[in-house]
Amino acid sequence: MLRIIYKNDFLPVKLKFSTMRKYECKACGWIYDETIGDPDGGIPSCTPFDELGPTWVCPGCGLGKEAFEEVF
Repeated sequence: MLRIIYKNDFLPVKLKFSTMRKYECKACGWIYDETIGDPDGGIPSCTPFDELGPTWVCPGCGLGKEAFEEVF
């Protein structure tokens, strides 16, 4: 059976990942990428930075979320 794949078949996935952001720790330069999360810290991929708990800290230097700024 032949299935025709249209360009828009993948649109929802593309849009989901295009809204993912990155944040850099101003102290040590560690990057939190929402598409990756923090697997070593138990944070799954696609977890928005805003949804990280108040106890989450930078894996690079141990500072809190307030040390991060969004990068483009």
